[in-house]
Amino acid sequence: MQGAATMPVRSNLRVVMARENLKRAEAGRRPVTLRGLAREAGLTLSALSAFAAGQTRRVDFETLDKLCSYFQIGVGDLLVWEPGEGSPQERPSQAAE
Repeated sequence: MQGAATMPVRSNLRVVMARENLKRAEAGRRPVTLRGLAREAGLTLSALSAFAAGQTRRVDFETLDKLCSYFQIGVGDLLVWEPGEGSPQERPSQAAE
């Protein structure tokens, strides 16, 4: 088996947390940490750490729901698609036009 392929979908959780912490700092509130987020959102720290570091191959819908609810954002804010070499650049229906 060759080396693992780079996944074109990645977690944007660190950026989301940084934005949240900027808002909290302006309001004079304590920053959210991964440990605090796990506790407050009802997620395990290990799952959240792996997601934030991009070390997970699968994401549970419940995890996405809890994070979106906590931050009041959409899934598109948490996940980013960055096509790389070998990724389709356009949809097949667009290529046929």
